[in-house]
Amino acid sequence: LIDDFENVCQSEDFERVKETTVVEHITSGLTFQKAMDGLSDLQRQDSLSLLKAYISECCDVCWSMVLQRPMLSIWPTLFEPTEPMLFDENQHQRVLGSNKRHKHVLYVVFP
Repeated sequence: LIDDFENVCQSEDFERVKETTVVEHITSGLTFQKAMDGLSDLQRQDSLSLLKAYISECCDVCWSMVLQRPMLSIWPTLFEPTEPMLFDENQHQRVLGSNKRHKHVLYVVFP
C-alpha cells in the first residue's frame, strides 16, 4: 500500500483532481470570493498559491487515511459540541489548563 500511496499521490491524475476539482470548488464559493475582495492582485495570487499547497497536503493526508484498515476518520467534526458531551477518559485527554473537575467536553483541541 505504501508504494501505491506514493504512486497515486505523485500521479498527474491525482494532481489534476487536487488542482482543478478541489481548488475550483473552493474558489468558486461566495465566501471565498468575499474574502478575496479586499486583496490586491499580488495578495490574491499569493493567497491562491498558499491555498493550493494547503489543499494538496490535505488531500494527501486524507488519501492516506482512506488507505488505512480500518479506515481513519476525523471525529468529532465540530470544534465545539452542539450538545453536552460527557468527558470519557477512554476517548478524551485533558490538555494543560483544563478544569479537571469539569464533567463535559467544552471544545476539541485536535480531533
